[in-house]
Amino acid sequence: MRFIDPTEYITEVSKEAQASALPHLVPIYNGRDDQVGTAFLTMWHGKQLLVTAAHCLFGATFTEKAEDKQIFADGALKPLGQVTRSEVAFTKEMDVAIAHVDGFEPRRVLPYTALQIGLPAPERVSIVGYLARDFHRSGADTILRPKPFCYSGTKVELGPQLVGVRYNKRAVTTKNGQLELAPIPRGVSGAPMLNTAALLLNQVRVCGVFTDERMSDAHVFGTHADVLPPLMQTLIEP
Repeated sequence: MRFIDPTEYITEVSKEAQASALPHLVPIYNGRDDQVGTAFLTMWHGKQLLVTAAHCLFGATFTEKAEDKQIFADGALKPLGQVTRSEVAFTKEMDVAIAHVDGFEPRRVLPYTALQIGLPAPERVSIVGYLARDFHRSGADTILRPKPFCYSGTKVELGPQLVGVRYNKRAVTTKNGQLELAPIPRGVSGAPMLNTAALLLNQVRVCGVFTDERMSDAHVFGTHADVLPPLMQTLIEP
């Protein structure tokens, strides 16, 4: 992985990210098989957990049903309500949602030690997820094939519960000839925010959950990993 200028996109996920991060990711689809976000798998007290942005499950206005979203599990695309073993724990304010799931291969599930809880965000952060606009269903085998996306940027200080990343959106020309600023593409919401230095060593260290594509024209942000343990704890308590 190379460090890039903030005005660039990484068009292909690096070999390090593919080998280390992608197996832990889960694309999220709506009932029409359109991708609406990315999630990642981790372990907490022996339970497999699916972590994503709350708006990926409940919609931007929180009027949609999380159980109607779909993920690929046990060889098929299934409604989340058939895969989860708990209610979805979420915080609307911090835009994070977590559910207890079952059936994923252990190698796909990050150990809880991969979460950088109690640590400040690293100086360089990588967002690794899947693009909604580039997924397609293969006509030959009907398999959903989302396209990976990776962006690395310098940390921006936003406060203890947020992880900011410098991101100067590049100008694009619209159909009517107007120049607009291009945000991070749809589908990446809910993706893990990773320590870039660790990723270069084939290690996955999650410092946050990518939750929003715009706070200003200069950076994007997510929710710090410190927000996750209280939500996770509610899923293991009787």
